[in-house]
Amino acid sequence: MLADTNGQSGETRELEAHRRALLIACEQRTPEARVLAQLYFDSIYFREDQIRAPQARTFRWIIEDLDGTESENDRGYVPEREPPIHTKTRQYFQAWLAQGAGVLHVSGKAGSGKSTLMKLVSTHKRTQEKLNEWAGDKKLVFARFFAWKGGQSGLQNSLEGLYRSILFEVLRACPRLIPSVFPDAISSFQTTPASTYHDKPFFRPALLHQALERLISDMPKQGYRFCIFIDGLDEFQNNRTSGQDHAALEALLDQWGKNSDVKLLVSSRPHAEFTSVFSENKQLTLHKLNYCDILDYGHDVFRRRLPETASLRDYYRLLSRVAKLSSGVFL
Repeated sequence: MLADTNGQSGETRELEAHRRALLIACEQRTPEARVLAQLYFDSIYFREDQIRAPQARTFRWIIEDLDGTESENDRGYVPEREPPIHTKTRQYFQAWLAQGAGVLHVSGKAGSGKSTLMKLVSTHKRTQEKLNEWAGDKKLVFARFFAWKGGQSGLQNSLEGLYRSILFEVLRACPRLIPSVFPDAISSFQTTPASTYHDKPFFRPALLHQALERLISDMPKQGYRFCIFIDGLDEFQNNRTSGQDHAALEALLDQWGKNSDVKLLVSSRPHAEFTSVFSENKQLTLHKLNYCDILDYGHDVFRRRLPETASLRDYYRLLSRVAKLSSGVFL
């Protein structure tokens, strides 16, 4: 490799040119882009991306009208008729999406499929259609957060992570709201180049909380309605001394839920600290609703793994017994 007269190789000069171009690009980012860059964190979608799409018909009854017809590949398996509780729950849930308000709580044992249901519903087109009915003439803004205490980043199960995620999702979709949500940051960014040491202090947890409060109070005035899905309330840190406790989270959700232009779907294990806070009239107890889902899931596993020539009727009898003994937990 040949060096130039200044002692630099051609490759080194090229890398240096790229570095300078990158620095210039960072310095020239708009103030709004700098705000979004500070809100984003690497693990923001990590938990959500880990959750697999449901197999077969699992949980689709809550958002779709299923006919329960037998397919040619069922090999002797006739799906259970939809139980009346599924029909009633679907009607209630869709009515809440289209007309309801406040907080709806999905409660369920560990392994009952809460995260699977939350991801299915959050990405289903019927959910969007129903929420648009609720939004009416206002613009619907949707955000979701999947908490996980097993994550390597503390932001995956902290209030700060929740704040960052919601603010990032909403402001990325509605950038014109950024100046009113982060007025001090925008004012400063308009006259200063991008710098980690300069930008980060505007996004401390207390300031993020204030920004989120401004967002929720300002959105209705500017023609928006806001829906938030939060999966795994029990996954959040519960450290009272740091203020990162479940009581603070509950107070936050209660406050947001009182705003007629905000609605929240949340999920957790059936811990008393959550089931006692949310109204019984606005709770879905998943492990009491998922018997047919466990049955269909087991059928799908058998159908894929056993030979085409196998008679599956005996397996289905066993599967029915296992589903009843599972007490609402996918095994």
